[in-house]
Parts: sequence; structure tokens; C-alpha cells
Amino acid sequence: MRSPPIQHHSPCLLYLLVSLLYLAFPTSSRPAPDKPERVVLQLKWKHQFQFAGYYAALAKGYYRDAGLHVHIREGWPGIQVADEMLAGHADFGVDMPNMLIEYQKGKPIVALAAIFQHSPEALFLRKDSNIHNPQQLIGKKVMLRPHGNAEIKAMFLHEGVDISRMTIVKHTWDIRDLVEGRVDAFAGYLTDRPFMLQQMGVEYQVIKPISYGIDFYGDCLFTTKKQVTNHPERVKRFLKASLKGWEYAMAHPDEIIDLIRSQYNRNLPRKVLEFEAQAMQQLMLPKFIEIGHMNPGRWRHIGKTFVSLGMLPPNWSLDGFLYQPKGPGIPPHWRRMIQFSAIGFVVLLGVLILFIFFNRQLKRMVAKRTCELEEERRFIHSIFDILPGVFYVFDDHNQLILYNENLKKLSGFSEDEILQRTPEDWFEGEDREIMNRAIRELERTGKTYVEAQISFSSGKVPYSFAATRFEREGKPYWAGIGLDISRIKKLEHQLQQSQKMEAIGKLAGGIAHDLNNVLTSILGYSEMLLADHNLPADIRRKINIIFSAGERSANLVRQILAFSRKQILQKKPENLHLIIEEMNKMLARTLGEHIRIHTALNASNPMINADRTQIEQVILNLAVNARDAMPKGGTLTIETETLTKEGGSFLLLAISDTGHGIPSAIRDRIFEPFFTTKEVGRGTGLGLSTVYGIIEQHQGRIHLYSEEGKGTVFKIYLPTCKNRQEASTATPAENADPRKVLSFPSNTHVIVVDDDTSVRSLIIDTLVPHGTICHEFASAMDALSFAKRADSPCDLLITDVVMPEMNGPELAKEIKRLYSQVQVLYMSGYTENTIVHHGTLDRDINFISKPITPSLLLTRIHQLLVG
Repeated sequence: MRSPPIQHHSPCLLYLLVSLLYLAFPTSSRPAPDKPERVVLQLKWKHQFQFAGYYAALAKGYYRDAGLHVHIREGWPGIQVADEMLAGHADFGVDMPNMLIEYQKGKPIVALAAIFQHSPEALFLRKDSNIHNPQQLIGKKVMLRPHGNAEIKAMFLHEGVDISRMTIVKHTWDIRDLVEGRVDAFAGYLTDRPFMLQQMGVEYQVIKPISYGIDFYGDCLFTTKKQVTNHPERVKRFLKASLKGWEYAMAHPDEIIDLIRSQYNRNLPRKVLEFEAQAMQQLMLPKFIEIGHMNPGRWRHIGKTFVSLGMLPPNWSLDGFLYQPKGPGIPPHWRRMIQFSAIGFVVLLGVLILFIFFNRQLKRMVAKRTCELEEERRFIHSIFDILPGVFYVFDDHNQLILYNENLKKLSGFSEDEILQRTPEDWFEGEDREIMNRAIRELERTGKTYVEAQISFSSGKVPYSFAATRFEREGKPYWAGIGLDISRIKKLEHQLQQSQKMEAIGKLAGGIAHDLNNVLTSILGYSEMLLADHNLPADIRRKINIIFSAGERSANLVRQILAFSRKQILQKKPENLHLIIEEMNKMLARTLGEHIRIHTALNASNPMINADRTQIEQVILNLAVNARDAMPKGGTLTIETETLTKEGGSFLLLAISDTGHGIPSAIRDRIFEPFFTTKEVGRGTGLGLSTVYGIIEQHQGRIHLYSEEGKGTVFKIYLPTCKNRQEASTATPAENADPRKVLSFPSNTHVIVVDDDTSVRSLIIDTLVPHGTICHEFASAMDALSFAKRADSPCDLLITDVVMPEMNGPELAKEIKRLYSQVQVLYMSGYTENTIVHHGTLDRDINFISKPITPSLLLTRIHQLLVG
């Protein structure tokens, strides 16, 4: 800052000197009255060491010696000290600098002394909240006094934090609101709140306004203008005795602690008062600053801060607010001494004026250049501070000499911690080696670019760094900038996962289409052979092995389609509670007697729009995984609950176990296809990826919570549906009995269309023995040509969905123009989007999924033709 020019006029300085000396020596002092005057001191809070000086002044007789009979009145939550004094309930009061606001509102109050040179107010936070600066409080719950905590509000304004973006909670003065998580930040005093939190065993951290340039007085002594005007001597005597009491209290804290516990507050533990006394030493600084000292310039700074907060008008004034006692006259002998001294001073002053006159121009030049350099420094820093990310400059000894404000805010470190760190101190392990290589490249080429994880107080964060070398005044330096690329890395990972799943999905579609055709022949003809009761036992055993292998293969194909979200769903309103209840017995048999199953079905609306078979698969897969995690036994818990989330209603299905938990190192991979931690032969690695795919197809979400040694819980969120009717327990096709003899109307004409010969053969071999007349075709065009010239109408069209030239739905549309009464049964192992949209089968579509078995085929046809 530019220093103002010094104007030296000897008459003015002489007058000033004489006037100051005249006022400095009182000529008389009015004696204390014979009868003590009764006055009331109003405290802002309950009795504690915070008001020790007043207790000391009363106990040591300082008030009595000043002719005063003082009553100390305890405060209470929400007290307005100014109103208590103006209402005549008190003559003096203790409050914070926000009394300046009350003065500007027209309340005639006067500030006598500032007991605390630094405000004790601060924000307390739990250490595990990971909140390190005011910016991180946006969106959080902060407990403040409605008309107080001006220092904290000023800190938010200074840091550019909009208080309206927080949830301000009215102060309860109960520290348990912070400890038990009802608020994220709690405004309190540094003199007692840290002790309370330590006693409760809570790790905490503090955000102090003084760390962000907001430094107010604290616990000031006030009175009214009426007292100052009508009883000036009383005010002077009370102030002098009070400050003397404060000097004694801070010099003899143990004695005053005993006094407080015996006469004012018996319930306060001694350790609390000792902690408070020690903390107040740092706020009062009695060894360095006179107790009660007030600086008008600092009060003006406080007032300007209130203006910026909108709590004071721009035209506010400090006039009349600060106490200015009237001094008595100077004795005659002192006056003569001052006059002789003043004459000598004038002579000396003349010599000084000559020196100052010749030196003035030089000082002006120095001041001007200093101001220019300071403005330049501020300009450069303002540019650095608006840069995105972190900016830094190191010298050739790797000593940090310049950095922007973002580095301090984002790292969570103090200024001292930042300045002590070398470049490699910001990195750990492999990232440190990456950075060392980049520094060597910087020394060799003069520039570098690197990506590494920087270690902040909150943890590691991926950053991209660019740096360059330069010289100034012959000395080498290097400057760099770092940008947070966490979101970019996350998006890259999501893109990679999406591309991987898309590739797997395409592969799954091809596999399903061809492999399901093959499995249709294997399973279909195996079932036909097994229906022969005259089959030799040894051959029956071998065919059963073939059938079981086919079923496992078909299940594997379904899992591949599920995790790649290509599975065909037949959704309808289902009651999840009924599904769970009906699966209980089956789960008990599957999991074994060493697993206890506990259900808590608390959802108010258990209805979901779902494919029952797929939901059962999800529950079974998670239950089996839970069993494997509890080899020595444990509890499987299945719970439901209805939630309102993001504007919609969801059904929460939680499946938890008491097993060994999932290691944190592999939690991000457990939903990947073919990833398994089980030994060879005990799992395909498709169980959880299948669950993930099914939930995604149901427009749901699944989240994992696990702790090693304690267990795992999977939380599934599924949209609820409004149809609350009871869902059926199973579809007729699912209850198909292959031994049941089914009949069809005689001479039923069936057109069978599939480009796979083995599939057509199985269907023909299944239907002909039941009296149907079948016509098979390898292409849709051939089938349509036959239908156009056929003598008899077609009763049933069985067609594959995906075929060259013309697909199944297109063929069905053309044949229905010829035979309006024809029934259509689609079949496919993979349909893409032909009759399925978003994984869900189109309404009014009769569909049978490959691989097909004779029993299932006969049942579905019987439903269509007979009902």
C-alpha cells in the first residue's frame, strides 16, 4: 500500500503534543461515594470461566472499593443483552461485536472494553465428515444462531460461499446434534466445545473464521448512553474495577475456578473450567495486549464486514458507540513542566522538519514504487486464483515459492504444510515414480505432461499435470498447472464397460440363435426317448445324462443373454412378497440346514412389473452366493421396503448375509462376466453378472455394501406398479406336465417355418402323433406362397422370429390377411428388437423361447387352440 505523505507543521504538532500531554495527566479524582451504588451486570450465558474477571472483581473487593454493590445476572439461550439493559433490568452487559448492529438500529448502547482480542466463535465438524473448508459445506446442514454468529457468516461471504445453498438449522446449544449426525457443522465457542467433544471420544475438526481473514473481538463489555451521560464516574469506576478483576483472574485461574464451583455453578467439572481458562489465554493474550483494549480502526473493519453482509447500511457511523471518558485537568506544576518541555521540543522539531523536507521526495518515490509492486503482485495472484485446478511454481531446489488458492482449498492442507512439501511429497508409490520421471523429462526438455494421482488430505485424486521451465534474473524455475480428471477417468471406465458389454451382447445374440437351435434337437429328442416306458434302464440313464447336459447348456445361454441384457422378458404385475414366500421352502432345501433364513417383508406396495422367472433367478443366485460365503453357517436375511426416491416409488429388496464379506480390492469387479473367486468347477462367474443384467432390464438398480468379516448386503431398487392385485403364482406353461395327454381339434392344419431343419423335424415329430396336419418350410417366402394356394385354411402358424428375406412377424401379418382366424406362435432363441422392445415382449404376442421341448410345445399349442 502507498504510504500517505507526511505533513509537518510545527505549530500543529506542538499544539497536538501539548494537548495530548494535557489530557494524559488528571488533576483530580472524584472519591468513591460513602454508600455503595447498586448496579447489575447481565451476562450473555450461564456461569462459567468465560466471565471469570467479574467474579474476581466481586470476590476480591474491587467493586466494593470503587463504591459499587454489583449483582451478576446469569444469561440464558436466546437472550438479547441490549434489550435487558435498555429495559432497566441491567446497567452493564456482556455480548459480541454484533451489538454494533443494535446500535445502528437506534439502541443507545456504548462499548466499554473488548475482553477477547480474538473471537471464540468457530464451526465444529466431525473428522469423518471429510469437510475441510467452507466451500465443502454447500448442501450441508449448519447449526447457527438466527441473529448471531456474524463472524462465521462473514467468513462464508469472504470465501464466496452462498449461505442460501446450505440448510441453516436453528441453534439448540446441544453438541449431541453434531455427534449424532443431525447436523454437519455446529457453531460454538473454542473455550468449551473442544473439551466436550474430547470427553465424548469424538474426533473433530474446526473451521475458524480467523483462518480466512475474519478476526472480530469477543465478549465485549457494554453499557447504555444513559449510564455514560448521567453516571460518568460510576461507569469509569465499574470499568476500572472489572479490568482489574480480569487481570487477577487470568493470573490466578485455580483460585477463580474454586470460586466458580463454590458460589456460581457447582455442576461444572473442574477439568471443564481448567480447559476454558487455558483456551482463553490464547484469545485474550493478556501477556501482550492490555485487557480491554479496543482499536477504533478494527471496529470500523468489523462494521464494514457487517455492511458487506447486508447487516448494516452503507452510511453507518461509529460516532458515540465507543466509550471515551472525560479526563480531569492537569496540576499547575505539571503544566509548567510541560510548557518548558514543549519549548525544547519545538527547537528539536525545527531540526527534524529540515531533515523531513529533504527526505520527503525520496519517501514518495519509494512509496510509489512499493505500491506499484504490490498492485502488480495482487494482479498476478488474482490471475493465478481464477485458473482452474492447481497452479504452482518451484525453484531449482524444489522449494515451492508460489501457488494459487485452489491448491490450499482442494488439498485440505495448511499453508505451512504446503510450503514444506517438495514435488514428490504430493505423490505415493507408483505415482511418485511417475512424477520423478516427469521431472527428469522437464529438466531434459524444458516441458512435460503427465497423469498421476495426487495425494490430498481427503485421499488420492487423478490429475493431469503440465509444466515448463523458465529463468528469471538468471535463476531457473519451473511452473505447472494440474487439472482434476476424476470425471474423465470415470467416463472412460464407463465407456470401456459399455463397449465391452455391447461386444459381449452381440456375441451372445449370435451364440443364442445358433446354439438354441442345436439344444432344441438335443433336449427335444431326449425328452421323446425318455417318454418311452419300455426303454432299457442303462439307455435311459445315458439319455438322462444327455438331457441334463442340454439343460445346463440352455441355462448357460440364458445367463449369457441375461448379463448382456438380451434376455426376453414377459413382464406383468407381480407381488414380490408372494414370490419370496413361495420360494422359502425351495431356498431352505437348496441352502441347507446350516443357513437360517429370516424374512422381513415390510413394503407397503409389493407390486412390480416383472418377469417372475427372472426375479426368482435373481433371488436364487444371491442366496446361493450368500450360502457359499457362510461355509460354517449363518443367517440369510431377505427384506423389502417401499421408498420414494427421485420423484418415483421404488421397492427395495435387500438380501444380506453374515459371511466373510467381499474384499475391497475386488468389489468393483464382482458384476463382470466370468469373474469368480471360487475354485475351478464351483462356478461359472456368471451368477452376479446375470443378476445385474436382469435388474437392468427391469429398469432397476443394484448396489453392494460389504465389510470383510461381517457380511454383505445387496440392495435392489425396482420401480413399483400401481396394480396391487394378487399376482399369479405361475403361468400355465411353467406348470406344464410332460406326462399329461393333450388333445387338439381333428385335422388341425399347422404351418411350421424355421430355417433350421432339426428344429422343424422336432416340431413335426411332436405334433403329427396328435392328429395335426403339418406343413414345414425353411423360409417365410415359401410358407406364404403355400398359404396363398392352399385348399384348407391354416389354423396355427409356428414361425421362427429371425429369418432372412422376411421375418416371423412380417409373415404372420401376411397370413392373417388370408386367414383372419389363424393363431400365431413365435419361437426364437434371440429376437433382437423384432417382437421385443427394451427387453420386454410386446403385448398380445404368443411366444415360446428356444430351446423347445415337446411337453412345453404341446402345452402352449393346447392353450392357443383349446384354451
